Amino acid sequence: MGNAPFDTVVRCEACGQPRAYPRPLCPACHSPDTVPFTPSGRGTVYTFTEVHRAPSPAFGEEVPYTIALIDLEEGLRLPGRLTGSDAPRCGARVELDASPDGYPVFRLLPEDGQP
Repeated sequence: MGNAPFDTVVRCEACGQPRAYPRPLCPACHSPDTVPFTPSGRGTVYTFTEVHRAPSPAFGEEVPYTIALIDLEEGLRLPGRLTGSDAPRCGARVELDASPDGYPVFRLLPEDGQP
């Protein structure tokens, strides 16, 4: 698992609130004190959509593909692509699979939650 999609993930030292991009103050408690951390990369699908029309010619050979919002175990919600042989569903377990170009790709885990 690469760390590229998590390079800007920080946790507030005062209240523990995680956030996925830097801000000068914590949105929960307004503390300026943060520390970087690396999330596990595991989470669940919050919502998803299947893309059937390429947004540009660069994606032409990749359609259809699935984009999802993932709720990570640490309390962050991040977008990413979904891969896996199972049909996606809200609440499905996922794990960070790769991060080409810094964009996270999550792999759907089988229903039993094992890799």
